[in-house]
Amino acid sequence: MLGKLPSVGQLSLPEAALAYARAGVPIFPLASKSKRPIYMGGFNQATIEEAQVVQWWADNPQANIGAVPGRVGCIVPDIDTEEAREAWYELVVVDTAATQTGGGIGVHPWYRSDALARRSHWRLDEQGGTFGDPRLANLLFRASGGYVVVAPSIHPDTDQPYTLIDPAVPISDLPSDVEKALLAIPARAAGGGHAVSTAEVEAWFADVSKPETSPGGVTIVEQRILNIANAPKDARNDTLMAEVGVLLNAAYVWDIDLHDAREQVRAAYVPHVADTRKSRDANREVDHAFDYIATQRYWEGPLEEAVGGLPIKPKLEVVPSLPSPKTPEDRHRIIVQELIEGRVQIGPLLRGETPEIEWLVDGIIPRGRLVAVVAEAKAGKSLLLLDIGAGLAVGHAILGKAHGPLVVLYVDYEMTPDDLHGRLDDLGYKEDEATAALLDQNLHYWQIPPIDPLDTEAGGRLLVDAAAAIGADLIVVDTLAAAVQGAENESDTYRAARHYTWAPLKAAGRTVIRVDHLGKDKSKGARGSSMKRDDVDVLWELSRAGTDDKLVLVRTHSRLPGVEERINLARLTNPLRHVRQGRRKYATTAVALARAMLDAGVALDGPGRLADRARRAGIIFDQRNLTEARAYIAAGMPDLGPDMESDIIDPRAVVVAPSPPTHPSPPPRGKRKVGGIESLEVT
Repeated sequence: MLGKLPSVGQLSLPEAALAYARAGVPIFPLASKSKRPIYMGGFNQATIEEAQVVQWWADNPQANIGAVPGRVGCIVPDIDTEEAREAWYELVVVDTAATQTGGGIGVHPWYRSDALARRSHWRLDEQGGTFGDPRLANLLFRASGGYVVVAPSIHPDTDQPYTLIDPAVPISDLPSDVEKALLAIPARAAGGGHAVSTAEVEAWFADVSKPETSPGGVTIVEQRILNIANAPKDARNDTLMAEVGVLLNAAYVWDIDLHDAREQVRAAYVPHVADTRKSRDANREVDHAFDYIATQRYWEGPLEEAVGGLPIKPKLEVVPSLPSPKTPEDRHRIIVQELIEGRVQIGPLLRGETPEIEWLVDGIIPRGRLVAVVAEAKAGKSLLLLDIGAGLAVGHAILGKAHGPLVVLYVDYEMTPDDLHGRLDDLGYKEDEATAALLDQNLHYWQIPPIDPLDTEAGGRLLVDAAAAIGADLIVVDTLAAAVQGAENESDTYRAARHYTWAPLKAAGRTVIRVDHLGKDKSKGARGSSMKRDDVDVLWELSRAGTDDKLVLVRTHSRLPGVEERINLARLTNPLRHVRQGRRKYATTAVALARAMLDAGVALDGPGRLADRARRAGIIFDQRNLTEARAYIAAGMPDLGPDMESDIIDPRAVVVAPSPPTHPSPPPRGKRKVGGIESLEVT
């Protein structure tokens, strides 16, 4: 049983975190100057394992510290007003260890109570529950299903540290009469693993919503309302979902009355869409936005492996040492030295050859660059990028040669789990267990992720650190409008995103694809500030070419040579895939099929069925030739002799026909054909 909280007043955040772990207090990292968890699972990952704690704060040295009191048999009332503080200490007169919040008024006293510690968390009603004291109205208690911020974390509103009021005071038992009164109050049990119901949504809002909105919260709400009210006609619902997500994220950091905020959103959205929706339908969309996002992102149930979002830290193989704190002067000297040592060596650069561009998708997506794809709503950009991302994750040939398998991080602010399931099924990934396993290993898919906006320091750092943790080769952000909190027409929004997110990812050598919407004036490209295109290396505009199964990519901006100007795409089915029109190869013999697969990078031992991978590479062939093509490749593709070269269709020089041949070409006169390949003497 926990006896005292450690004295951490003179320690850095990494040192304090280790002190809590050594004292037996389960902790986990929160974002810098924030109350929000850095990693998916939040307080469910709280631990006293020293090696894990050291690693967390080595990766995030400015992280605040969250602690789960119920895991050590304690409860903590979250007292945040002077009236509640006065009333509580009149009710509970025993002295106990307590943390003064950085806000200046709040206090978190710790009490031992095995019976209450097993609970999740609960709140007194408007009359102060069984105590009948209105000064205790809405007082929230944390136990096993919640967490508190501990010293010396920095408060998000004031930039002041949390402090331990008196380190010498131990944790006391909760008086039995108070314990009995609290046990009479219904509380949600910790854990559970159940599906989230309407009641759970209401309970979540009751827990998170504050009776009053703080000044910082008012600013957040006002900006969200402004963005919703000014959303362009083709993105009003997308904007609603994105802005409500930002609003619910902010409720963890700022005091926000979510019930009032919902009505403000309703007042802004319903009249704005009156030209296309009945009032009843628009009101339902507002309620759906709040309730759906709450159930998908914020409920405090146990972590499940299938939940998307920020990665869980892997188990450590090597125990790192605790980094020693550095003064601002130390940090300054280190950065100056890194700048001097990291300068580009001009002499060797000029003497050497110009390095070739490395492609993730030939002529479309260069490695280590920032690429933007813009299109009208419902043009198919998300489906195309999911096909590309999933294909790279398993090593399929995607719009060219096969590259991979690669680690892909797809940050999706729009689709639901049902949408993703249907699209992956259409793409054929359920048909082969080995391919599905490789996809599960390499495709990290975050759906409506609980991260700060990417035009903030906290949001950029979360994405950059998470990408580093999983070793991401490619990051797809779908869509940009939902990933930032600033106004879409303000250049400062995208300057901040470039500074905090895109530049660090690019500096780390990671490829980023940013998805965006076209503006009303399509000649001006992506909607919003022109700053959007200033930092990209390649900008593609995607549009339909007459029908849903015909698309065209047009390159409008590029810093690099070798990027194609226009690419016509066809969307095929069974399985769904995108191929370049005019690039398909018609292999009419087994030898031609073998060479086509070699040219496209289709390996014999790759994941999934060989026939499917060859077709994904844009090769059209007779199934009967596949076995002999496989044998020819396995034999090392021996030379067939110069007299035969003219009789073999080489896909590298093939003339594309308007449609695939229905039968293999007949063998030349005088040569015997067995199956799909001429019978030859191979020496």
